[in-house]
Amino acid sequence: MGHLVVDGQSAHCSHAVCDRLSEHADRIDPRFLPLYLPEHNLDELVNADLKL
Repeated sequence: MGHLVVDGQSAHCSHAVCDRLSEHADRIDPRFLPLYLPEHNLDELVNADLKL
């Protein structure tokens, strides 16, 4: 079984994608990332350090 990691973009949560994933549920295990976690985003941490 393969894993599919997707973010919270609306296109990744559309009915067409969900239908396709359900058709292949025996082969694909979707893992959805949280919508927004700035404390786990390296870019956000670096930008926070650079702000005065």
